[in-house]
Amino acid sequence: PHFGNFELVAAAHAMHGYQISVVHHMQRFVPGEAMVTFVRERAGVEQIRKHSAARAVLRALRAGDLIAIPFDQNAKRSEAVFVPFFGEMAATTSGLARLAMISGAPVVPAFIVRDPNHRTHRIEIMQAVPVQRTGDTDADVLENTRRFVKAVEDAVRTYPEQFLWTHRRFRTRPRGMPPMYGWEA
Repeated sequence: PHFGNFELVAAAHAMHGYQISVVHHMQRFVPGEAMVTFVRERAGVEQIRKHSAARAVLRALRAGDLIAIPFDQNAKRSEAVFVPFFGEMAATTSGLARLAMISGAPVVPAFIVRDPNHRTHRIEIMQAVPVQRTGDTDADVLENTRRFVKAVEDAVRTYPEQFLWTHRRFRTRPRGMPPMYGWEA
């Protein structure tokens, strides 16, 4: 997730010889997008554009590569399932759950934590989240997304100061729910 100095997670993996790709939503701010692309590519991180990601992700997984999918931000209603995040229903992309169910790849939460000295970091790699496969695709996608979001919530509870709180995580609301930020998405 967008947690701590999250850009260092993929770079550290790549610089230690683990091929890794990041599913990336392009920024509208062109100079910022160019800088992020330059830094990632220089470290050896491949980028997969979010809106054309499924085939590229599955291909990379078949090759044995690692894939980083930050999915902790608000999703468009057309791409979202609603699962709890700190007690509020959060529009969350269903893509990670769908890819995990199709590929059989484990979903392993990883977080970078800034040490108290503010100069060093450590990467905390958690146990793989069990993926439910009952045969009811919609129910499985919802439950698996809930499990993945719960892993993010647990890390944020442990290190709340390291989460990107400025993102409007609850911008897209379930139909009939009042807007969280004073306007409807």
